[in-house]
Amino acid sequence: MMAGQTDWIPGVAALAAGLSAGTFLLFWGKGKGAKPAAPSAPAATESGGLKPDELLARRDALFARLQELKVGGAGAEPESIARERYETELEAARVLLALEKAPAAEAAPAPAQPNQAAQPSAAAAAKPSSGLRSGLIGAWAGATVVLLAFFMRELLQPRTEAQPSGRMGMMGGGTGGMRGMGGMGGGQQEAEADETPVLSGTLELAPGVSPPPAEAVLFLIVRPDGDRGSAPIAAQKITSLQFPIPFSLSNADSMMGQPIPEKSTLIAYVDFDGNAGTHDPAEPRVIMDGVTAGSSELRLVLSNSDAPQAAPAARPAATESKTPTASVAGGISGKLVLDPSAGSIPEGAIVFITARPLGERRGPPSAVKRLPATGFPLAFSLSQADSMMGMPFPERASIDARIDFDGVATTRDPAEPSARVESVAAGTKDLEMVLKPSQIPQR
Repeated sequence: MMAGQTDWIPGVAALAAGLSAGTFLLFWGKGKGAKPAAPSAPAATESGGLKPDELLARRDALFARLQELKVGGAGAEPESIARERYETELEAARVLLALEKAPAAEAAPAPAQPNQAAQPSAAAAAKPSSGLRSGLIGAWAGATVVLLAFFMRELLQPRTEAQPSGRMGMMGGGTGGMRGMGGMGGGQQEAEADETPVLSGTLELAPGVSPPPAEAVLFLIVRPDGDRGSAPIAAQKITSLQFPIPFSLSNADSMMGQPIPEKSTLIAYVDFDGNAGTHDPAEPRVIMDGVTAGSSELRLVLSNSDAPQAAPAARPAATESKTPTASVAGGISGKLVLDPSAGSIPEGAIVFITARPLGERRGPPSAVKRLPATGFPLAFSLSQADSMMGMPFPERASIDARIDFDGVATTRDPAEPSARVESVAAGTKDLEMVLKPSQIPQR
């Protein structure tokens, strides 16, 4: 089930069961309460021992008297009329009851009283028979059983979605199209800068953990720091698992165009059958909170434990001498010059310098360096020592330099000065790059 979704099936099942049980008890209680009336005194007692034909005559006389009382007695007080009418109605009721109980009484129909609605008979007011009540109770009981059986089948049916409680809620969205769903904005500078690695390192198996099967895949996920249940910010799917595995995550791995935050939670897990919707407790996994953007030597050790792994402490940015230094073997060196059009640089800004093989614009760079944006002209050097994952420094490289005003690699500002130099040979010394607000190749 997707994160944030609510499973309504148990609640609906409980509601349906409660309604059905309540209806059953309601009908059952009414059946229990509808006890037969206690046998009344014999008709002879209530009517003075009159025979059926006498009862009929008595009934007609009482009805005639009631009609007279309705139009008002001659000179009688209202209270007296009301009292007499009440007593006459009671006597008429006793006579009618005696007529119903009289054996084989061939009673003529009672004379109709003008302007008076016919009185409902006892038979018309009779309650539904016990057979009808039993049928209704049986129908409700059957419906309850069928409904409960349906919901039990739904509850016991295997789920095809990933369960948030299963893999620590690692997946909050699908795994298809994990890479390239981002796009931090329009413009060549931003699209290419998205390839700058934000998090990189190696994935390893803990001692005693067996290698995964050949069909297994590894999911690498980035979420906001401490978050376990929301949709991933960035994700990668790695196949052909041969540990240790180097990895690199950039904003090009964004799921919905959201940049990797300055502090994040990094999650990795192996799925034995390659299906993110299934979970096996034996699948190795690791979760690391408090990962700082720009970390390049992360070491994630996958085990069968759900305990979070501590993130390495952030290291201070390396500083460079303001005097150009000799290039390291297989690398380059030079200086960064700030163009007057760049204006003033805010305090805390950072310079990112990257090297990629000539002609390549995507994937992790061969080398990267992060320097404080102060003291221009700023000397720098790049070599294999600055490699992200032990990659060799290219014989010919494209060198990019960019000042990030807020010091966060995941943010972009078109006013940030940058520069690019193409086809720089390894071993080049005194390379000069002029940083301007727009990125324009200088060679």
